[in-house]
Amino acid sequence: MTVNIKARHCYASSNARAIVHFMVNGSEMGTEITSSVLPTIKVRCACPTDIQQITIIKNGKDIHIENPVSSRVADITWKDTELSDSAYYYVRIKMKGNKNRDATCVAGRTEFAWSSPVWITKK
Repeated sequence: MTVNIKARHCYASSNARAIVHFMVNGSEMGTEITSSVLPTIKVRCACPTDIQQITIIKNGKDIHIENPVSSRVADITWKDTELSDSAYYYVRIKMKGNKNRDATCVAGRTEFAWSSPVWITKK
């Protein structure tokens, strides 16, 4: 696990036990890459409650939104149509709140998970 943290292959969540896998052009979250091809983003996730929305973010702006219907698992691939000199991408997953939370959490509160970014420089 320490190796993955040092390599920035990690993600965060708001207490949801989600699993997130995020890649750009085949490179895992947390990496820095150079590329001459348009970015292809792949997101795979499994969540404890239904996924409400998956948002791909580029340079701090929402650029693509997927709204899975009543699913706890998602596997999406999306291709950006432009590649600037440099950019960073990450993903935010919004889940329905869990009605059966323990005393440390607010029941029914919307949960989130965020990936580490992938930094890309145009070759």
